Amino acid sequence: MNPYILGALGLVLGFVLAVVIYLVKRNSSFKVVSQANEIAENIRRDAKTEAETIKKEALLEAREEWFKQKRILDEEVKERQRELRAQEKKYNERLGSLDKRLDSLDKKETSLTEQERKLKTKEDELQEKKREYDVILNEQKSKLAEVAGLSREELWSACVQN
Repeated sequence: MNPYILGALGLVLGFVLAVVIYLVKRNSSFKVVSQANEIAENIRRDAKTEAETIKKEALLEAREEWFKQKRILDEEVKERQRELRAQEKKYNERLGSLDKRLDSLDKKETSLTEQERKLKTKEDELQEKKREYDVILNEQKSKLAEVAGLSREELWSACVQN
């Protein structure tokens, strides 16, 4: 065979071989890119799923914390309400005690006013009796002076000396 034909045949064969290798590598590269895209899509899908899971867990934890804080606050409110009821009861008892004391003081005041009125009446009666006594005493002195034949002043000085 002719060396030129062999050379040309070698060139064609080399070119065909190069094209085949190129196509194989190209096909292999497409497979790698396709696999890479598929892996990237799987990673993206997994990341999205994981992000949603983490979000749901965070929401659940936040909700649980909110309920926990609500329970704590509800207990505090109940405790304060119990304390207020106890203080209100104590206040009402003191108020009742003060009302009783006030009633007692009112009764004592009424009693003292009544006693004061009675004492005033007795004092007036005593004053009236004293006036009557003074009138009777003066009349007795006058009669005694008349009987004794002395003036009232002389009789008085004689009574005071004895």
